[in-house]
Amino acid sequence: MKKVALHEICELKKGRKPNVLSDEQIEGWKPYILIQSFDGSRTSFSNDTKCTECKEEDTLIVSDGARSGLASFGHAGYIGSTIAALAPNKEKVSPKYLYNFVQSQFDLLNTRTKGATIPHLDKAYLMTMTLYLPPLSEQERIVSLLDEAESLRATRERANVRMEQFVPALFQEMFGKLEKLRTAKIGEITQVKTGGTPSRKEPKYFEGNIPWVKTTEVNQAVILDTEEKITQEAIKNSNCEIFPPETILLAMYGQGITRGRTGKLGISATTNQACAAILPSAEYDTDYLWALLQMSYEELRSLGRGGNQPNLNLSIVKNFEVTLPPLALQREFAAWVEEARGVQSAQGKSAEKVEALYQSMLARAFAGEL
Repeated sequence: MKKVALHEICELKKGRKPNVLSDEQIEGWKPYILIQSFDGSRTSFSNDTKCTECKEEDTLIVSDGARSGLASFGHAGYIGSTIAALAPNKEKVSPKYLYNFVQSQFDLLNTRTKGATIPHLDKAYLMTMTLYLPPLSEQERIVSLLDEAESLRATRERANVRMEQFVPALFQEMFGKLEKLRTAKIGEITQVKTGGTPSRKEPKYFEGNIPWVKTTEVNQAVILDTEEKITQEAIKNSNCEIFPPETILLAMYGQGITRGRTGKLGISATTNQACAAILPSAEYDTDYLWALLQMSYEELRSLGRGGNQPNLNLSIVKNFEVTLPPLALQREFAAWVEEARGVQSAQGKSAEKVEALYQSMLARAFAGEL
């Protein structure tokens, strides 16, 4: 096999914004493709023939923005100004073989950008990238293998989506038709507290053996250990308090995905002030309430208050209203959820293996080893 540069086997076409756009399909108009169109979340339409056209056989690649280097395939229409199209010379390269190569180079291309404010893809670098180019028949064989691996990835993703939908569906099935279900605010059924941060000016405070939880460690899982540990002296000289196992922690601060996430203590531990600690109570089953709060993630996040970085606070958490079926039903629901989470964990490990296989096949394919 010989190595070739991309400019030897394809043409780079830069996208541009059309003068006329419509959110509705009009006869004769073609889709206008943006980054959002890669996953099907948005498509507009245009009839501007001066706009850059792409075919289904072209590899589309993000040329501007934080996702520069991201590739997609199988689109036909017009491409926006943040997109470029690699049009293959089909006498030399299989269109899908070209796409798979570009897709495999995303991490590298994303680091080879120009521009301080808005990163731009280094197109000169892109077009001088080299790859092994076997005969077309061999390219198609490799594409077929990669398609099978991609199909496995898609199957795993669909299974994960179904598992995410299972718990809310189960809740609706078990409790949706029950009448006169009790509801209560969290603060009415248990104590809700928070912690603190010992002074960083006293390094010795962080040389103890008492676990100290930060919000980054509250990640929808049982917490069995912490990155940092503090001393009894640190507790005496701060707002820290030791919470028992089965305490539910809820992250109150964080602009990214952190705010609203929950975890359950599997050990006795302290926390920082950004965690709400919902203490165990005979009023409810801990695993039931934890599952309920996990299902309420988006709702909890929406309750954040503040300007640039909305946060939750103890008052919001205490006043959050929850449904409380009889304890026996709470425990039955929690048992089902635990079993479902076990299946989900197994699926996650399987997905990791499939992803590793796919990435390995991509690397081997374009190193001439597949």
